[in-house]
Formats: sequence, structure tokens, C-alpha cells
Amino acid sequence: MSRSILSDSAAQPPEALKIIYKSYQKASTDALAGDSDVLDFSKDQQHIGHPKVKLARKLDDAVLEKAFALFSGSNGGDDHVESKEPIIYEHDCVSGLQFLPALLPRQTQRYLLSRLLHRDLANPKHKTNIHLHHVVPYDKLSTNVERDATGHGKSQDLSFFEIDPSSPMNLLPFDRDIHKPLSITQFLNRKLRWMTLGGQYDWTKKAYPTEAPPEFPKDVAALIRSIFPHIRPEAAIVNIYSPGDTLSIHRDVSESSDVGLVSISIGCDAIFIAGLEDPSSKEIKHAVVRLRSGDAVYMTEIGSNVKYGISAEILLRIIKDESVSNSQASNMNFNYQLGKERYVAEQQPSQYAMATDTPDWQRLGKAKLKAINQSIPEAWLVSSLPSNEDQRDVTGDYIRKYLSKDEIDITEALAPTIVEKTSTGQWTAEEVARAFCHRASIAHQLTNCFHETFFDAAIKDAKALDDFYSRTKKPAGPLHGLPVSLKDQFHVKDVETTMGYIGWIGTFQGKKGTGKEKVFESELVKELRDLGAVLYCKTSVPHTLMAGETVNNIIGYTWNPKNRNLSCGGSSGGEGALIGLRGSPVGFGTDIGGSIRIPAAFNGLYGLRPSSGRIPYEGMANSMDGQNSVLSVVGPLAPSVSTLQLIARALLSRDPWLHDPLVHEIPWRKDQAILPADRRKLSFAVLRHDGVVAPHPPVRRAVEIAVKALEAKGHRVIDWKPPSHKHAASLINKAWTYDNGADTRAALELSGEPPAPQLGNTYNEGMTHDSPKDAIHIAENNVAKREFQKEYMEYWNSTAEATGTGKPVDALIMPVAPFAAARPNSYRYYGYSTVFNLLDYTACTFPVTLVDKNVDLADHAFNPLSEVDKKTQAS
Repeated sequence: MSRSILSDSAAQPPEALKIIYKSYQKASTDALAGDSDVLDFSKDQQHIGHPKVKLARKLDDAVLEKAFALFSGSNGGDDHVESKEPIIYEHDCVSGLQFLPALLPRQTQRYLLSRLLHRDLANPKHKTNIHLHHVVPYDKLSTNVERDATGHGKSQDLSFFEIDPSSPMNLLPFDRDIHKPLSITQFLNRKLRWMTLGGQYDWTKKAYPTEAPPEFPKDVAALIRSIFPHIRPEAAIVNIYSPGDTLSIHRDVSESSDVGLVSISIGCDAIFIAGLEDPSSKEIKHAVVRLRSGDAVYMTEIGSNVKYGISAEILLRIIKDESVSNSQASNMNFNYQLGKERYVAEQQPSQYAMATDTPDWQRLGKAKLKAINQSIPEAWLVSSLPSNEDQRDVTGDYIRKYLSKDEIDITEALAPTIVEKTSTGQWTAEEVARAFCHRASIAHQLTNCFHETFFDAAIKDAKALDDFYSRTKKPAGPLHGLPVSLKDQFHVKDVETTMGYIGWIGTFQGKKGTGKEKVFESELVKELRDLGAVLYCKTSVPHTLMAGETVNNIIGYTWNPKNRNLSCGGSSGGEGALIGLRGSPVGFGTDIGGSIRIPAAFNGLYGLRPSSGRIPYEGMANSMDGQNSVLSVVGPLAPSVSTLQLIARALLSRDPWLHDPLVHEIPWRKDQAILPADRRKLSFAVLRHDGVVAPHPPVRRAVEIAVKALEAKGHRVIDWKPPSHKHAASLINKAWTYDNGADTRAALELSGEPPAPQLGNTYNEGMTHDSPKDAIHIAENNVAKREFQKEYMEYWNSTAEATGTGKPVDALIMPVAPFAAARPNSYRYYGYSTVFNLLDYTACTFPVTLVDKNVDLADHAFNPLSEVDKKTQAS
């Protein structure tokens, strides 16, 4: 094997392994439990006869008994080996990769945890992530006192966990302009992410320190060496995790050591993945193992020494904690690494738990949700809501039963019709506003699509428009009296913008005292008001915005109104659900990876993702603000093409380039909205499969319906065989993670709320182990993006030879997503939508048909191209 490829710890992991990694980082607990590919040694006989697992050797239980007793300072007692002759199993995905189920007894795990928590964390020689920005107050502790076997101090000795949580002690920042002081509770419960033991590699300088390393804890070293005689523990890192965290995919390479690596799970129920790519065949061999408390993974010296050219890509995902103690340590998560030996545990000091069982972030989230629900007038509340199972489809006749005939007529009219009637006095702006506020309120109760309502302000604005018309007999603008809903990224006067973050409640984008709270308005909001639109609600988003499902810790999950067991899409999912129920005639979302098109597709709507610089984005809240490789854009979602045209033409009439420096000075081009006589016959290309993930049967059928409809009109349709969409997905994923999740993680940390599982590792705390990308890496990705754009452009131009018109294809038809709508927590692949964000092409979603279970049958002969293809098809 090539040493240059495999033993480089900084090398990028293979794309195929990334796909495997992402499929498991987003999988639900139930899915993991039922996944036959996950090796679980706790299940009787599962590993017996497994084609890739063999018995390597057995350990001497007498030797282990002695080691455990010596470590705990007892004569055996509770430290008995939990299974006689513990067995070491070997997996063939990486040479020398071995598994040791139930290695450490629970009592030994408790002792190890307690010594780490109390003794070692309190030692100033062992550094933490907090040292980077704060002064850790070791001077408040007395650490030079003997400790007993549990790690608890004698005499006046203290650990950080023994300090009264109400103590005024603070950890002061080095730079108060950048970081805030931390209380002892914040330090231990939320901010502490890792500590080191012994000598450590300096990742900033990419070098080993020249000074003598701190002494490694002798008792812990003795325990490890008694079990693994070939290992010499000299350095460790303790990484703090929480349930749901993932350790990002990385390489475990022993650069200058010829000994093995061992991982021992303490207090964790976790998914461990190790994989290796053959450099010649590119075949990925990987193991997926469920690690439970006390289990161990051992990569022998054969597997870890670079002279053999081996390095393994590693993923760790924490599913939940398995309590190993009811003493002072009860829920803190540790990844304990000795040299290259990793230990994982989940424990948290019980005396630092809140006085109530409900954390602050949950109380704040519930209070906010209550305020949203109470903003709905009592007369519009549905007295007896059906469950999702009892009433899956709440569109059409179902929602109509809560409305009057006039309300149905108004809310089911298209935007051009509404504007025509309000602009001629046939309907008042007030009665239109009230009808949509009512229908939207019912839509929210059925799908959870609201983040904010401001009905009183909307009706007040509508009345002002009616007064204007009664005085002038003219409309106030081209959108006179048209209700418009907004994704919760738009700032509206007197209304909060949380973007799904609990930490943003009562702030301006997470900050207080800015003077912008409930005063500042986004540029597009101002322009819509000037055009005569009536704004009345803001809709739900997934916190971070980076998910194809809409879920956050305030509103919960936003459901698809056509089937309330499915997702409404994301991140403009609230818009999709609301407009899908005709609670809005048109709404605005944003799109950086499909966030307009996915909800439009899932809800049977038209969704326009314009190229960047067409519609003003100025003054909007966002994630990763300042990442300019792939820009988020604003666009409309609506039930008709005529509505999109009305909205686009109206906005461009306002000369938005005069108020947003990033908008191009390109007015509405009427001549391009009508085909010239010599272009009545167009040419199209169709992409049925992107080479990565196969679309579901109903999606494939919809594509064929569109193709046949075009051909029936005399248009030409050719096959599209473009540059690699897989490569495009890799480039955009790099752009999204330049800061390694720091922006979104900081927003979550404002309240201490956990990320939704749909966000996976990309935007949760598992990424704290990597550094943000530097200017060189960002520039390299920008160059690669530009080269891909050029390659794609030239391919598009080359189709002129196949269209029969002498011109390149006029448009490309392809799926928006692999499925008609995703099941909760099952959206694993975004390549169909993200490619056009990378290319910055205009893209529009249009509805074609509905799923028919009698026609769209499962393909039992399906042969997946990859693990993510397999899981997507099964979802």
C-alpha cells in the first residue's frame, strides 16, 4: 500500500467513506438498532459465524482480576471480570483491528471516571480547551493532598466538582472584548470540552513540544499496561461529549510509534466506524460496531504503524449515556486517549444539575412555543385536533371545513387574482388579510409551521391600504393588499427573529443591547411594504438552516400537510407547509443547498432559486454569514408560475440594486418572458440518475411524465451526462464547513440547547476537534469551484451538437431530491439540489404528480451503488 496516501493524517478521507459516515451520523436510534450491518457484541451469538469476524485470542481472567483490584485498591470484591476468559475478536476491514466486549467491570469504570473528574482535571499540569481563552482558577483548590481510591480528596482537598455551584467564582477571559467570564457551572456543565494528560502534539504549530511532558497518572498507566503490555501510556486527551455528539471522521495514524492503539468505552452507548480504502482498487472496507460501556477497540501495532502503510478513518457517534455511577459523576462525557489509546465515558456531576428537572433551554423553548400558540385568536383555535395517524392528509376538503365559503374563495385564489380584486375594490385588503390569517392559524395547528405572527399589525396595514384606495381609487402598488409570508430569517419591526435558536429569543441575532431588537427591518421587507404587500407571519426553520427537514427546540417538527408522517422539507419548511395548505398565497424563503426547492417539491409548489444578486438579501439573519464561496439567495414559493412572475417583476421594479450592493442592475426583461416565433421548439436535457443515489420510483415516474409532455409538444429531449455531481457535493460541503461549525455551535451554546439529530456531525459539537480552514484551504476550494463551473459550462455548450436546434439545451430537467418527501431523520443525500448552488444557476421546482402506491412499486432487484444509496432507497 502507498505510504504517502494512507499514512498522511491530514489527507482527506475517501468520498465513499464520507457517505457511509453521514448515513450513520444522521440515523435514528431505532434505525441503528435494526441495522443488520451494525455489529453488536452484546447481542448473543450475533458475531458467531460472522464472515468478517474471527476469534483472535482470549485474555487471562486471573490477570485481569488482579489488575482491576490493584487499580481500585481492593482485594477483588466488586472488581470481578464480568465474563470469564474475555475474548478478543478481530475484524478484517483493517489489518489488526480487534474488539474486546465487556472488558472493564463497572466498578473499575467508576474509579477511572472519578479520578479523571476530580484528581486529574484539578491538576494545573493537565490543560483544557478553557485554557485557550480563560484563566482556570487552580489557586482556589488545594491539590497537593493524598486522594483515596475513588479519587476523592482527604483533608481540605477540592476538585472543581466539589465547589458549591452557587459560588461567585468565575473563570476570567484573557480578552473581555471577545469572551465572557464563565461561572463554575458553565465551565463544568457546558464549556469544558477536553483536557490533556502527559505530553501532547501541538496542532497549532504542528510539532511535538520540546520541553519535558507532564507526568502521566501512574495508576492509570499501570492499569492500561497490565491489560495491554505492549502499550506505554505517555499522553492522553479527554474529550467531553454529550448524547447525540459525533466525532468527525478523521485518521488515526501513529506517526512515530510502533505500538497499538486502544479505545475503551466508559458510560457510552456509541457507534464506532473504522474504514480503509485500497489505493489501487478504491474499494472501501469498513466495520460498524456498537460500543457499550466497558467495551474496547484495539488496533494492534500491525494496524497502527506507518511502516505497514496503514491508517484508518475513524467515526464515533454517541447515542446515549449508560450510567456507570450514581455518585458525584453522573453525566459527563469523556474521550480518554492514552498516547493513541482512546477512552470514552459519559458522566456529569450530579450536584451541578439544575434545581428543576427541566433545563433552562427547555423552559425558554416551551415559553416561546406557548407565546406563538397564544398569538392565535381564540375563535380560530381548533377544539379537537386529530393525530397525524388519524388524519394524515389535511389539505383540500379537510382544512376547508374550518373556513367560510368567502374565506375559501379568497385563500384559494392565486396572487394575480387577489391583486386584481384588491386593486379594483372588489375585495378589501382587510378581508383578504383576515381570511389568510385565519387559514394560516389552522395550518399551524395542523403542521407546526409558525415562528411568529403579527396579525394585528397586518390588519392595521390592510386597513391603511383600504383607506388609500378609498381616497385615490388607485392601488398603493403592484402588490396592493397581497398577503406575503416570510421565512424566519427576515427582520420585521416589532417582531422577533429566532431562526429556531432558543439563545436568540429576546435578542438581535443572539446579541443584546444592539439597538436593533424589534426595530431593524431587512431590505426586502421594506420593499414589500412599499409595493403594497401585507406581511402577517414568519415561518419555521431548522435551527442552523442546514437541514432538509424543519425541526428545532422551539416549535418541534414541522409536518408535511399532504402526509403528516413525512417532512415538509427544509430549510424553508414552514413556508412549504403553510403555502401547501394555502395559508399563504406566496412566501419568501432562502436557498443555499435546496432550501427553497426542497419544501416546494415536497408540498407540490413552484419554488424559484434565482442566481445570486437578483433579489436583495441585505439585512437578513443567516448562518455562516461571511462565507462567500456559495451564497444563500432569496426566492419565492407559490402555487403557480404566474405568482412567481408577479412577485419577481414587482420586486425588480423597485431598483433593489440601489439598496443592496450585491444585487445586479438587471431590470425585468419582458422580451425574455415571451418566446420569439423562431424559438417555439425548444430543447431540453434530462438527468434521471446523478450517479450517486437513485431516485425513488415516484420521482422517476414524475421525470418521465415531464419528458413525455415536452416531447408531445414537439420539443427535443436529450440525455444529460455532466461532470461529476459527486465532486460538486464534495466542494460545497467544504464551503459549508470552513469554520468547522463554529458559527452555528456558538448560537446553540447561547442557551445550551442540543442540536437536532437531523443536523448530524457537521453542525454539532463533535466538530470541536478540528480547526477552521485557513485562507489557503479556502482559496484552494474556490479555485476548484471555479474550475468545476467552467467544466460544467463547457459541457452545457457542447450540447449544441446534439439538440438539433444549433443551440445548447435551453433547460435541464432532473429530480429535486431522491424522494417525494423524506421520512423524519432520513434525509441523507442532498446532491440533486446542491449542485446548482455551487454552479449558481437559476433553478425552479415545479409539481408534476402525486405518489400512487399501486403504480410506484418498490424495485426488489435494486442494486445500490453505495451505503447511502441503499439507505436512501430503503427510507
